[in-house]
Formats: sequence, structure tokens, C-alpha cells
Amino acid sequence: MMESIERSSHKVVVEQAKRLLCDLLADPFLSDISPTATHDEVASQLALEQGRAITVHVRRFDDQVLSVIVLQGATVGDLIRTVQRSVMKQLSLAGRTTPISWRSVWRRYALSTGQTLLSNRKAKLVSLGIGNRSEVQFVKKLRLKNDQHRH
Repeated sequence: MMESIERSSHKVVVEQAKRLLCDLLADPFLSDISPTATHDEVASQLALEQGRAITVHVRRFDDQVLSVIVLQGATVGDLIRTVQRSVMKQLSLAGRTTPISWRSVWRRYALSTGQTLLSNRKAKLVSLGIGNRSEVQFVKKLRLKNDQHRH
């Protein structure tokens, strides 16, 4: 009996939380936050609104643009991790569960500003000329034939 009361009260609380979340997301300030947003995504959006973060647009090979939010003092490594999380969330929402070998991805591809390859993961984005609304794109890394024949 007690367990069924706890379950029904849990269902009530979940429904109330969903309604509250929908009401909050109807606020113009929060309207661009997805109902499936994680805590980190909400925190990033708030940091962006407060001027503590920037939006970087990442162009994929299929010309789709992925917009990610990173803090203003972010490094290339921070951007890479944010891109990975964003891609994984997109795939999850699309129902794809196949894991991605990010090590393999970053061995073959890199991010670039067009003229600069973002190879130093410790480099600050701002020092590379990347600011709010900047665009970077995936590029295939060039490998020397001798590198492929190494033992």
C-alpha cells in the first residue's frame, strides 16, 4: 500500500515538474533551451546570456552547422569536448546508439578556422582569433606517405 502511494506521489511530482519546466521554457529568456536540455547546457546558455561564454559554429562535411557554447577562456580542447558532447546528444536524440571512436575521429580530422589548424589543444580560442559567432570547420588531416608505413 505504502509503495503504491509513493509511486503515485512520484508520478504527481514528475508531472508537476514537467508542467513547471514547460512554463519556464515558455519564458522568452529561456525559449531557445530544449526541454531535453542537460544541466550543463542550461548553465552554458545562462553563461552566454551573461556574457561569460561565446557561441562557436562548427561546419561539418555535410555543410550542417553545429552551434556550441564554450566559456570565454576556453581552449581548443574545451571546444573539442563540447563538440563531442553535442554530437553525441544529437545522435542520442535521433535514436542512434552506435558508439563513436573519438580517438579515431581526431586522428583523421581536425578543426580549422580556414587558415589555422586547431592542433594545440591547450591554445586559447581567443589567441587563435576565435570569438563569439566565429566559424570553424572539420578538415581532413594530411598525412605523409612515410607516416603510413611506420613500424
